[in-house]
Amino acid sequence: MIGWLQRRRARAQAGKAWHQAILAKVREPGLYARGVVADTFDGRFHMLTLVCALVLRQLREDGPEGFALADRVYREVFSGLDHAMREEGVSDSSIARKMRARGEAFFGLARAIDTAMAPSAGAAELAEVLIRNHVTDHACAKELAEWLRALAAGLAVLPQQARFAGQPGWMNV
Repeated sequence: MIGWLQRRRARAQAGKAWHQAILAKVREPGLYARGVVADTFDGRFHMLTLVCALVLRQLREDGPEGFALADRVYREVFSGLDHAMREEGVSDSSIARKMRARGEAFFGLARAIDTAMAPSAGAAELAEVLIRNHVTDHACAKELAEWLRALAAGLAVLPQQARFAGQPGWMNV
C-alpha cells in the first residue's frame, strides 16, 4: 500500500514537472519571433499541442508506467489550460464547450503528429500535417518539422528513469 502511494505521489510530481517544462518550451520566443508560428492564443495552443504530443508519444512507448505518467501529464496540461481560459475571462457557462473544442483540436492534431512522426514517415509528411492543421504556412513548415524532430530525438535519448522522474533534459534542444 505504501509503495503504491509513493509511486502515485512521484508520478504526480513528475507530471507537474513535465507540465512546467512543456510550458517553458512553448513560451520560448524563437519560433514566434521568426514568424514560424503565430504569436496568438491559437498559435500558442498549437505549440502546446505539438510539444505535449511528443512527450505523450515517448511516455506511451515506456510501458505501463509510461502510460500512467502520460495520463498524468495530459491531466496537468488540460487543468492548466482550463485555468488559463478562466483567467482570460472566459465565462463559466462557456468553459465546458470551449474546453471540449480545445480537447478535440488537441487530440486531432496530436494523432496527426503521432502518425507523421512514425519511423516510416518522412519530413515532408510532418510538414504537410503542420500546414493542413494551420499550425504554420508553407514557407515555415520545414523549419518547424525539423525542430519537432530534433525535440523528439532529444526525448528518445533521455534515460527512461529521467523521463519517469520528470527531468526533461531534452528541452534544451
